[in-house]
Amino acid sequence: MEEDQLGVRSWQLLEDSVLAASRQAYVGYLQSHGYALHTIGHYLASVAHFSRWLTRKRIRLDQIDENLVRQFISVHLPNCDCPGRRKCALNFTRAALKHLLKVLRADGCIRPPPLRLPGTIADELNRLDVYLDEIRGLAASTRRNHRDCACDFLVDQFGGHRIDMRRIRPADVLHFVVERSKGHTPASAGTIASSVRVYLRFRQFSGDHIEGLIAAVPKVAVWSMARLPKLLTQAQLAQFLNAFDTQTASGRRDYAMARLRVDLGLRVGEVAALQLADVDWHEGTLRIRATKCKRTDLLPLPVQTGRAVRLRAFRSTPDL
Repeated sequence: MEEDQLGVRSWQLLEDSVLAASRQAYVGYLQSHGYALHTIGHYLASVAHFSRWLTRKRIRLDQIDENLVRQFISVHLPNCDCPGRRKCALNFTRAALKHLLKVLRADGCIRPPPLRLPGTIADELNRLDVYLDEIRGLAASTRRNHRDCACDFLVDQFGGHRIDMRRIRPADVLHFVVERSKGHTPASAGTIASSVRVYLRFRQFSGDHIEGLIAAVPKVAVWSMARLPKLLTQAQLAQFLNAFDTQTASGRRDYAMARLRVDLGLRVGEVAALQLADVDWHEGTLRIRATKCKRTDLLPLPVQTGRAVRLRAFRSTPDL
């Protein structure tokens, strides 16, 4: 397979990483299992992104394992600002790195897979997921991130033994968060601390008296002015909004999406999920279905934003 078919950038990123010697074997493995060319391209882009992260973290080839992959997916990706990142669906990234571990193990580059989770921990994580879903109303991706961190915490504290919160001291909680956060940005360290706190809240909800453990979870300082805010001036905003060609269907769509983000500060996922039925023209409101929890918010719809949405809705298809 020609390297330009796979994506020159992905191929070059791998060439300069600890995965350089394994890239041919990886592509050959995917080909032998009948994966389509475009799928191999997506997988290779995910592996290249992973390799860039490994290089930045100065991680050796023999250190790669499931825990490292979990850190990359659960901690790095939600806060990723890598230059030139090619965004791939999360399921592509998970599958790509799962195949990578198989190839590296087949070549003897990394350690064998870890033993299966003890039944006590697996059952505990299932109960945690029910709590996060039915009580906290969190989205599946958010629940997965909390479960992954809780899994590491439980394995670290109990191994294969019965879970008994009375065995954990406040110093144990602090030590876990500090050690797990080494090498991470303050934002990522805050995510780790938050997941530990979420798990302990679950145990408190279940009846454990662990106020001291919850208080021991450190609060990670993320200074709001640690970096200069990336804001556009009013002139730059006007130039940006005037750049759309509203004479075309795609231009009207893009302009409506831009106004929703600029005027209301909506996330990309919130904009993508909008439907025409979410707009109440009589009341002048917009219904937002939250992406991270089971909640619906009503926002006032500014006049300019409403005009952009109407332009998109009534001169093309009825979705936003």
